[in-house]
Amino acid sequence: MARLGELAYSKEYNRIELVVPHGTKLKDIGPIWTKIFGSDLAARLPRGCPNCHSGDHLLIRERLEHVLQIDLDKFEVIGKG
Repeated sequence: MARLGELAYSKEYNRIELVVPHGTKLKDIGPIWTKIFGSDLAARLPRGCPNCHSGDHLLIRERLEHVLQIDLDKFEVIGKG
């Protein structure tokens, strides 16, 4: 099974967010960061300058272990992550 992460950018908050799988160790963040920003992955985010991160805030967080996906219109659980 693949380890999935999420890379996101908010123009409103000038924030880059990296969400890593539950259980990811701090020592693993460096190599992950190097591979993401050493490739064209980060350049795919809708930013004015894909190579410059000046002024951007960085948030790296671990996905929580127990997650419920909820349909907010019906307030029903539609999946577990």
